[in-house]
Amino acid sequence: MSKRAIMNKKQLEEHFVNLISENEGMIYKICNIYANINSEKEDLKQEIIFQLWKSFPSFRGEAKVQTCMYKVALNTALYFNKKKSHPVTDLSNVEMKEEENTISAEEQMNLPAASSGVSKWYVTFSIHRKRWGI
Repeated sequence: MSKRAIMNKKQLEEHFVNLISENEGMIYKICNIYANINSEKEDLKQEIIFQLWKSFPSFRGEAKVQTCMYKVALNTALYFNKKKSHPVTDLSNVEMKEEENTISAEEQMNLPAASSGVSKWYVTFSIHRKRWGI
């Protein structure tokens, strides 16, 4: 029976806090690499610690604790960046003729209602992206 299996909840929490303290540098390093501003770094740090806590009971001891913590932290950071990133298309070089700036009656029928929360910019972009070839 493993050492962790015979720990009570309080001992398990203390052990987890000690592991986080011992590996704080690794967590900060990942946060600094994968987040740009301080608020994002703090959010990422909290998310990493949360994911470590969720995965802590399933740790089987087949590898070093630090290796598993690094893997969880890195995967969390990668998912964090994937979740927050939105593709951005630069439209500054796109030239539009005046007649392209009008919306046909058929296109107006397919517009989402204003109350749906879709921005006017998004609706315009959605209509014109086929014309712009993007």
